[in-house]
This record gives sequence, structure tokens and C-alpha cells, in this order.
Amino acid sequence: GKGFDPRVVARRYEQLADLSARLEVLSEPLRVTAEGLKAFMRMWDFDLGVLYQMKNASLDPVLVVGAGPDKAREAARALDPAVSGAFQALVFEQREPVLVLDYADWEGAEPAFKDSGLATVVGVPLRTSGELFGVLCIGTFGQVADIGPDTKTVLSAIQLRVERALERIHLLDSLRETRQEALRVVGLTLEYRDFETKGHTDRVTQLAGMLGRACGLTPEQLETLTWGSYLHDVGKIAIPDQILLKPGRLTASEFEYIKSHTLIGEEMLRNLSFLSDAVLQVVRHHHERWDGQGYPDGLAADEIPYLARLFAISDVYDALTSERPY
Repeated sequence: GKGFDPRVVARRYEQLADLSARLEVLSEPLRVTAEGLKAFMRMWDFDLGVLYQMKNASLDPVLVVGAGPDKAREAARALDPAVSGAFQALVFEQREPVLVLDYADWEGAEPAFKDSGLATVVGVPLRTSGELFGVLCIGTFGQVADIGPDTKTVLSAIQLRVERALERIHLLDSLRETRQEALRVVGLTLEYRDFETKGHTDRVTQLAGMLGRACGLTPEQLETLTWGSYLHDVGKIAIPDQILLKPGRLTASEFEYIKSHTLIGEEMLRNLSFLSDAVLQVVRHHHERWDGQGYPDGLAADEIPYLARLFAISDVYDALTSERPY
């Protein structure tokens, strides 16, 4: 069969290299698994592919691709997650690729899939951080697939590549969460100096996030806005207590000192290479005003960076609705 053709085998390994390159630039688990699913189908000319993702201790069909019969697509989507299906459960239990060459004669065949004409089915489990992420299944209909001796090897290679990509995403997400929590702690340190603004950091961050989502910000922009929110007042760490905590109105010179916190904060944070210029813009420009009467640069209207404008709304709102010594 064509599975023994050296040219076919060579093409599959060439496609494996191409898959590895595509996975390197992806940062969303479902996009990674979708690429793995498509790679399966291209290598063996399969008709239908399904991703069953692990959710609440059961396998839930979350992605169906290909041109299989309507009956098969309906059966895939209607699979009871609590039961998981005989074939999917077998893949889950064995934790390694499973191949059923002639599904119609398989003892575990489910009537809905059998009636749809499912002939050959392959399942591959996917793990990340030692936990099952999901199961990829591909199938042919009407005719048993021509499977060669390299099938298991190639399946395991695809599994390994997809799992590595998922693990990379998981590690990056964990690093991002750790980094974000560290930035939040930096913002909270100011609240221990100024008890009148207790909770200010979390409040303005939540408000800015709500406003950003309402304005249609991308996930990357929302993260930038969050980081800028946590760090916006970090420059106040250099402001003396007798000015920062003064219970009455500030003098002109004292107010000039207060205004310097935007520049001090930006200068401090420039030493953190992972912070983007957009984050620093929120820190520097969150006291600019639409009429150009703000500080430190007197920017007006659209001259003010967009994320700094969004944050300023949240910051001013919280200041107006909280008791402040000034």
C-alpha cells in the first residue's frame, strides 16, 4: 500500500518539520491542537478530525474539522462528555496513540459512528504538565485506510510536537501570571504608605480592565493596561511622607514635587526590559488632560497615548469616589 512508499514516508517527515515550525509561533492551545489535527489529516488523507478537550474530568468535543458525513459530524458533537465514548475512553486510558483499522468490526464500535460509515479511526492523547489536555481523533469513511508501518512512529512524533508546544504555552502563561502578580505587589506597596488609598491599585486595575474590554482592546492591549495600572504610581515611592501624606492643600512647590512621580516612575521602570513602551506611557502620561492642562508634558486630545487616556478615566473616577488627604 501507499503507506510503504518511501516517497510518501519522506513527505510525512517533511510535513512534520513544517508542523514544528508552525507550532513555534502559536500562543493559543486550541490553535496548536487545531494545527496538529490538520497535520494528521493531511498525512493520511483522512476525512474528519475532532478535538475532545478535557473539561471537568470528561472529554468534550470542542473542534470538528474536515468534510466527513453529516451523521459523523453530528455524532461527534453529540458525544456525551460524561461517558466520553468507547474509543475516546480507550485513548484516555492507554495514554498513547490508538489505531482501529476496521471500525465496523471493532467490539467497542458505537452505533452512531458505525451508522455514519466510519471505517478507520486514529486517536492521540495530548498532555501538558503531566495532565491530559485532550484527545485528537481522525477518521476515514466508507473505505478502510491504507496504513503503513511508520504510522505509530509518525503519530507519536506529532503528539510530541503538539505537547511541547502546549507545554511552552503553559510555561509562558505561568511566567506571565507570576510576573503580573509581582507587578501588583509593587503597586500595593504604596498603599502601606498611604492608608487613605487602600485598595486603590486593585480598584483602578479592575475599572481600567472593564473599560478596556468595553472599548474592544486586544488581549495584548489589556495586559499592557493591567501592568500600567499596577505600576502607575510607583514613582510616589520617592515622594517624602510630609508631602505625600499632607492632610491639607498642597503648596505650589509641593504639587510640583508630587507631579514628578510620573517621570520618576517611568525612569525606574525603564530598567525592567520586559516592560513595553506602552506600559511606560501609562505610567508617564496618566495625569495628562484632554485640554492640555495636565502633566508632565502638557499633551492634549489625541496626543495622549490611548491606553493612558483609558487608565486616566479609571484613576480620576476612583480619586473622586475615594477620600483623599489632598
